[in-house]
Amino acid sequence: HYYEGVDDIYALAAMYLIGIAKAHAFHDGNKRTAFQAASIFLMMNGSELSGSLLLVKLTVFAAMGAASLEETTFALKLLSDYGNDLINDYEEDYL
Repeated sequence: HYYEGVDDIYALAAMYLIGIAKAHAFHDGNKRTAFQAASIFLMMNGSELSGSLLLVKLTVFAAMGAASLEETTFALKLLSDYGNDLINDYEEDYL
């Protein structure tokens, strides 16, 4: 999938998260909608987010404009099965 030259699914999910959370398109539920859109987009593209309080905080930071696209992308990678795979590979190599 592709948008404005970006083909990294985590960056695209971050765009959904930030864009929807900051748009205030709804009277209530913008952050929940943003989180669900990003989560479902990742799931449809073969990656899943692990439930975490950090995801809630990330969504709030995105809505406040306190997390950049790059920071949000990085956090989504770490909080997904991609990040879990990286950590598990690291543990196997160094433990």
